[in-house]
This record gives sequence, structure tokens and C-alpha cells, in this order.
Amino acid sequence: MGKMKLKKINISPYMLLFLFIIFVIILGLSLYSNYISQKNATIEMMTHSSHQLSSTIRKASRNTIIGYRLFLHHYNEQLIADLRYLDYLDINNELTQKKLTEYAHQENFNGIYVLDKDGNLVLTNTDEKMPDLPADEYTDLNEGKFKKRTFDVLPTQNQREKRFTVGVHRTKGGTIIGNIPAIRVLNVKNIIYINSLLDSIANDPSIEYIALQDSHKTLHKTTDIALANYYEDPLIQKTFRTKSINYRISQYDGHKILEVLNYLKIFESTKYVIRIGLNYSPIQKIQKNALKQASLRLFILIIIGFMMIAYSISTQNVRLLQKEKDKITKEVYSLQADLRQKEKLSVIGELAAGVAHKIRNPLNAISMTIQRLGSEFKVKNDQSEYNSLLKILNKEINNIGEIITQFLQFSRPTAISRSRINMNELIENFVELYSVKAEKQSIELNFSANGKAIAHLDADKIKQCLINLIENAMDAMEGSGTINIDLKKKEKEAVLIVEDTGPGINDKNLSKIFNLYFTTKPEGTGIGLAQVYRIIAEHDGRIEADSPPGKGAIFRIYLPLGEK
Repeated sequence: MGKMKLKKINISPYMLLFLFIIFVIILGLSLYSNYISQKNATIEMMTHSSHQLSSTIRKASRNTIIGYRLFLHHYNEQLIADLRYLDYLDINNELTQKKLTEYAHQENFNGIYVLDKDGNLVLTNTDEKMPDLPADEYTDLNEGKFKKRTFDVLPTQNQREKRFTVGVHRTKGGTIIGNIPAIRVLNVKNIIYINSLLDSIANDPSIEYIALQDSHKTLHKTTDIALANYYEDPLIQKTFRTKSINYRISQYDGHKILEVLNYLKIFESTKYVIRIGLNYSPIQKIQKNALKQASLRLFILIIIGFMMIAYSISTQNVRLLQKEKDKITKEVYSLQADLRQKEKLSVIGELAAGVAHKIRNPLNAISMTIQRLGSEFKVKNDQSEYNSLLKILNKEINNIGEIITQFLQFSRPTAISRSRINMNELIENFVELYSVKAEKQSIELNFSANGKAIAHLDADKIKQCLINLIENAMDAMEGSGTINIDLKKKEKEAVLIVEDTGPGINDKNLSKIFNLYFTTKPEGTGIGLAQVYRIIAEHDGRIEADSPPGKGAIFRIYLPLGEK
């Protein structure tokens, strides 16, 4: 690792003067920027106040609308209760033309219509023809599928008046329909609705006007001002589209105003833009004060700026040296850790190879002896149990043999055979084949890539790394979860990230997981992750493990890109 040469910076008086002038210019621009920022901050403050005002209007409007709806609900229930009383009289054969007319007058009904199941008029108190009812809703009420129904506001035959209409199912068969003039309901709505609220808020002297618009028209405005509609005003369109606050400075009645447009959603079906015109004079006052302060601070900032330039030059070398020192220290620590891990794996691998050789010959002799016991010797009693015990012995000896084979493979790995590999295709093919096994365990296996990664790798060994990582993840999730494989390009490296939704890795085990024979699984050998570490190191790469709280395990593999 080469040493970085640091040069001491020497500045001539002319260069210092030039830097001083540049700094003064920068400070002037900075002050101007500060002036603009204060202006914008003031506008933002007024915009925020408008937003709070809009929120207040939204909450108040919501409450008024809810109040209107509650009124409408109780009024509707009262009308239905009146009709049910008539049904009670009808059941007892006490409902007559006279009683119906008196009751309608008493309860302020415009018209009451008693119909049989065929829709024929039995009794009524008026000569006015019953409004046309929606066919499906009337049929459901007539057949008794619904015991009551609100038909809302319906036009009469002459179209000049509208009726608020309700109905109940007639116990004798048919319906009882009643209506009142819709103007009664609409009058209440106008009294408590949003228009009066906006008019009262607009009395504030800092507010020039308030207007409420939807995508079709202006619903209400507190002054006689000409306003562009949705299709004529791009800012209104933007406010509806982005559902955000927008503002502009415009003219109103011969002076400047700040107009704030805010998206207003009272209910899902009620969406508006509320336009609030604010008096601009507070902003102009703040701008003048900011300009005075900027002029006063300019001289002070010039002196401070000169001192800061001198200080910055004197400390530049120190900062650069500290940065390089930190970088070198980090690299040294990383190399030391990798070297210790490789030495550890090498020593343990050689030891495993020696032990495996010593065990294999006696193990073969035991296996042959058990085979002879099964073929040459017969027991007098419980032959089936004897055979079962021999099978168990054979199975366990085979398991030991497989473990010994893995030890030998780890201690004497085959040389890597590099070739030009498209990592995207390699991982896609692996995921496609391994997804079948994952689906059988209710595990979702996903792959995503950011760009095409070409590297000079041993495809079989990289697949072995993926198999070991995926198998560990599937064992950790115990039957269900998600495994995400992500491939990214980072400068001259390919970064392969394998992340699962399992329980994660304990902090005290995180530094040990790449050690040979370290495992937390009851039947694990502790070879898989050590093998992954060795293969990645053989490819001049590195692997890191992480397990954030509340998440599963994350493995990051860094492999060099290119042909070599």
C-alpha cells in the first residue's frame, strides 16, 4: 500500500487578496440568499397559517356536515315512525280517509299514499300524483325485502317542486309512502352548511377573500371577485393533482396579495380547492427589516470570513491527514480480520482432514462387519428387530461417512475454474430451479437486479454458495417466509444480497458464523458458511453478515466485476 504524499499549501498575498474578494462576493450572495430565504420563510409561515385555517375549515365543515346528516337521519326516522303508526291503524282497520287527512295535516306531510301489493292506490290525502319511485327500490319495499326505505329528494310531476320521500312496507301487503316539501330539509342544510362558516372567517382583516372551488365551478366566494375555473388555471389543476399546498403572489383590488391554494377533502366524495387571499403588507415589512439587517451584518461577515479563510487553510492539511489515517486504519483492520479468518479455516481444515483420514478406515471396517452380521448370522429370536438395529447402524455410519467426505472436501477444495459469467442469468436460473423446493415449504423466493453484472467466476462454486445460504435461511424460517435475492452493481463490484424473514442471528453469534464447525442447528455440521467464506475469498471477494433488530439475517457478497 503506497503512502499518500501531502503537500503544504502556500498562498501568496495576491492569491490571498483574490480569495478575499471571492469570499466577499460569496458572502454578498449568501446575504442575498438569506434575504430571499427570510422572504420565503415568511411566505411559508403565512402558507402554514393558511393550511391550519384550511384544516380548521375542514374539521368545522366535517362537523357541520355530520350534524346535517344526523339531523337528516333523525328527521327521516321520525317520518318513518309516523308511517308505521298509520300501518298500525291499518292493521286494526282504523285507518280511514278522514284520519289519514287529519294525521297528514298534523305531522306536516305533503302527501301520504297507501298502496296495495299490486301498486293500486288505496288511500291518500292529496290530489297530487305520487312522485315516480326507483323501480328496484320500490319492488324490494313492496315485497317486504326491506321494511323501510328512504328515497331522498324526488321531483314531482310538474317538475317545479321536489319532495323528500320515505316509505315503509305495509303489513297487509303493499307500501305506505309519505313525502314532505324538500325545501324544509334544504333550508336546514343552507343554515348549517360551509358557506356561512367561510363568510364568518373572511371577516378577519388579514384575509382578503376565501373561495371554494371544485373541478367544475366556484361553489362559494366571500367577495365579488372574478376567479378562473379549474380548466383555466394550471395552479388549481396542480393542487388537485398533487393534493398539496401551492401559493402565488398576485394583484387584488390594486394591491399585492398572497394567494394560497390548498387541497381540501372533507369526505371521500367531497374534494375541493380552497383559495385564501392574504394581505401582503406583513411580508413587505419583514423584507425591509431583513434588508437592513443584511447591510449591517455584511461588514461583520467580511471580517469573519477573512479569518475563516485563514483558519481553513491552516487546518486543511490536518483534516486531510486524519481522513487518510482513518481510511488506512479501517483497511488494516479489515485485512487483519480476513487474514485471521483464512488462517483459522486453513488450520482447522488441515486438522479435519487428518482426523477424517484416521476415522475413515475404522469406519469402513465397522461397516463391513455390520454387513457380514446381516448376511452370515441369524438370531434365534426377534429376527425383525435384529435387522432393524442393523439398518439403524448402517444409516448412522453412512451419515458419519458423509460428514467425513464434507470435511475432506473442505480441507482439499478443488481449484476454481473461472469463466465469463452473466451473474443475472446465473442467479435467475438458480432461483427458477430452487423455487420448487421453496414453494413446498411455503417459502417465497424472489430475485431482483439493478443492471447487468458480468464477472469472471466459477459458476458451480457460486451456485454452491447460494445453496448453502438458501438452505440455512429455509431452515431458520421453519416452514414459511420470504427470501429476497438482490443483485446490484457498485462501482467495480457486484453486490449480491440474500435476505430472509427468519428470526435473525444472535449478536453474540454474528462474529462466529463463518468459523468452521460453528452451528446452532442440532443436526448441523458447521461447514456450510465456512465453505461460503472460502469460496468468496478464492474469488477475491468478501462476505458480510448482518441481522438488524426485528428483521431476519442479511448476507452481502462483494465480487469483483470484469474479466479478471
